[in-house]
Amino acid sequence: MKFVYKCLIVLLMIMICLSASAEDIYLEFLMPGNMFMPGSAFSLSLAVENSSSAFSEAQLFVALTLDANNYWFYPSWVSYPPDIDWDTIFVPPYVSDQWVILPEFSWPYGAGAFDGAMFLSAILHNGKLVSNLAQTQFGWSEAPQPTPTPTTPAATATPSPTSTLTPTVTAVPTTPGPTATPTPSPTVTPSPTVTPIPVTPGPTFTPTTTPTPAPIWFVHILPGSYTRGSPDNEKCRWSFEGPQHQVTLTSGFYMMETEVTRQMWADLKAVQPTLPDDPSDPAYSVTMAHPVQKVTWYEAILFANLLSQQHGFTPCYYVDETFTTVIDATNYVTDDVHFNSFADGYRLPTEAEWEYAARAGTTGPFSEHEPNYSDDTCQTCNPSVPLEILNSIAWWCGNSGDTAHPVGTKLPNPWGLYDMHGNVWEWCWDWYNRSYPVGSVTNPTGPTIGSTRVERGGNWFQVAQLSRSAHRSGSRPNHRNGGRGFRLVQTADIPQPTNTPTPTPTPFGPTPTPPPAPDGSVFIPPGTYIRGSPSDEPCRHSTRESPQHQVTLTRGFFMMETEVTRQMWADLRSAEPGLPVDPSDRAISPTMDHPVQQVTWYEAILFANLLSKQQGLTPCYYVDETFATVVDETNYISDGVFFNYFADGYRLPTDAEREYAARAGTTGAFSMHEPNYSINTCVTCEPNPPLNVLDDIAWWCGNSDTGSGPMAHPVGTKLPNPWGLYDMHGNVLEWCWDWFGEYPSGSVTDPTGPITYISRVMRGGSWFRPALFVRSAARGSFTADRRLNDVGFRLVRTVN
Repeated sequence: MKFVYKCLIVLLMIMICLSASAEDIYLEFLMPGNMFMPGSAFSLSLAVENSSSAFSEAQLFVALTLDANNYWFYPSWVSYPPDIDWDTIFVPPYVSDQWVILPEFSWPYGAGAFDGAMFLSAILHNGKLVSNLAQTQFGWSEAPQPTPTPTTPAATATPSPTSTLTPTVTAVPTTPGPTATPTPSPTVTPSPTVTPIPVTPGPTFTPTTTPTPAPIWFVHILPGSYTRGSPDNEKCRWSFEGPQHQVTLTSGFYMMETEVTRQMWADLKAVQPTLPDDPSDPAYSVTMAHPVQKVTWYEAILFANLLSQQHGFTPCYYVDETFTTVIDATNYVTDDVHFNSFADGYRLPTEAEWEYAARAGTTGPFSEHEPNYSDDTCQTCNPSVPLEILNSIAWWCGNSGDTAHPVGTKLPNPWGLYDMHGNVWEWCWDWYNRSYPVGSVTNPTGPTIGSTRVERGGNWFQVAQLSRSAHRSGSRPNHRNGGRGFRLVQTADIPQPTNTPTPTPTPFGPTPTPPPAPDGSVFIPPGTYIRGSPSDEPCRHSTRESPQHQVTLTRGFFMMETEVTRQMWADLRSAEPGLPVDPSDRAISPTMDHPVQQVTWYEAILFANLLSKQQGLTPCYYVDETFATVVDETNYISDGVFFNYFADGYRLPTDAEREYAARAGTTGAFSMHEPNYSINTCVTCEPNPPLNVLDDIAWWCGNSDTGSGPMAHPVGTKLPNPWGLYDMHGNVLEWCWDWFGEYPSGSVTDPTGPITYISRVMRGGSWFRPALFVRSAARGSFTADRRLNDVGFRLVRTVN
């Protein structure tokens, strides 16, 4: 028997050595954690992606190893001695699928605590390894702990249509409003259906030194830095939105996903009868799912304190500086209010927190790029050029029909917050001051005295100009308005761990006025971000996407808004006949507006150099280190290519630039918050529940079938990411400059990848791959001569 084990170990080592040459099939284990309790059960699945032709009578190898003397093999896990037979399978062509290896697997009690167990898997065909060697480590702990299951986390579960504030009081059922049907482009009509949010803040708050899950219906906003205010060149800005200055928030906070609704108000009044009656004008907030409005600032802070009391939290608002006398129904109409910033109760956001959350890492007028926002469209309710992107994220005078709307019926911002633009204005804590500070500030809370309080976000009857992220206004705290409401936050008080992602790129000094971008390009400013995926991101690839590390890009760059199209290829070839014939598979990209595909990495850099030559720019690619001999049609099929990073010509983005631009200041799985993305929906083309938000921004296997089979789609027909870039998730994979290699363990500046390797980095997912492959952090690689009908590219230019 020892001889059998030794043979198995030798076989595994051979497979590991051979795995570097396997490129056709990609395998990845999926399970809900890596440490389990004896007696607990979990499922094990294998994500399978075949980027090549079919494999008949292939052999699937899956093994569980505990140490050098213990192996179990699939499919006969319980037999002993081990069954070393292979499982013969058929692998369809060009498929992304999930195979359930173990629907339920557990380890008996009394086995002892250990870690370092490993699942391994590979596929062989005709005696050759045709996949990578997938592996994942895990262990068991004797300490009791919650049993992990691959179910959707509570924070992303579908909310119940009713809300209960205490076990003894049943809330009135809410009436969900009509489904919104935003129209971001002529070919896309996202229709997010969002159930109104009940007041169910979750467990009692306990300060901690590690991140804790956000209460249900709240979003956890991490601490970080951003530039507050509007730049001088922002259309229709006001002078009191400047000067721009850096704000640092050292504590995270939880923010309500939506504005407070009339149902939330009724629920709290049922158990806290000293809360005044709902002040809303029912002509504008018809249902209980609409935002409460006509609320004074005084009533908003009373609501916050009463809700804190109801859930056992320390109130935030007092009438004395010693925080002795709490604001309640007897004393709330007063300007002598003191704010305990260290209390764990509910409160209004500060103005700095509100803009930070509204921007969600973005720097433009809105949290999504609106290309038609201009001097001509900013101050009218009927713009001659429709503001279709704004229509998809906001209720404003151009689409509201002169009324407020149920909360959460537009698309959320990149951090998962709804209605941060429009619907109703939202009260903030701060006294209003028409002048911002000059210079950087930390945790600002506004002036110590004033006559008006800050309100933010615009509303349903006002123009686009007033719904911008930077716009601010003030009203007397006793003022009532049918377009004003509020949402609450709760201090998380969580120090940021080392190398925890910050939700926004850090600007270098004062924000410069961006240079004008060439037609069809977007200026991407320099900045800092966290590259890779966090350990809790569903279906991440731990070895390809970790360790997370800080990346600083010291130079901005122009990036093409879309992938290179067949028309762009044809246009360049007519001027530069040395460019090869369009290699695209016409069945996948039938029109000239479709992305070019089946392009090798060599052809992509040749295209870049020829386009640079055509436009009189300095080429970026050469066959010598002295940058004397340019890569052209006579020498482009070579791995001896050198990259002049400082040239002003076109080039492929680096791996670091591509992820930075794809994230656009966000830190989640995608550049827009997809609440239904989970271990249950990440590897299937027919997820349940559906990934509606992902459908709005990406062409992937779940929505790319036109009736005659899945295929690519014309570029730019989905919503752009927050920086105005289209198809950064899906449509076709995109070549990057870098050789593929492991991530560094520490911070890096302007990284360009390893000096050499065997394959080049690809990013972005494609029309036939499942959701896990279109994430911002996902990356893969192919050899530079590889042609696939879901592989294309886009170009960038360095801004020196």
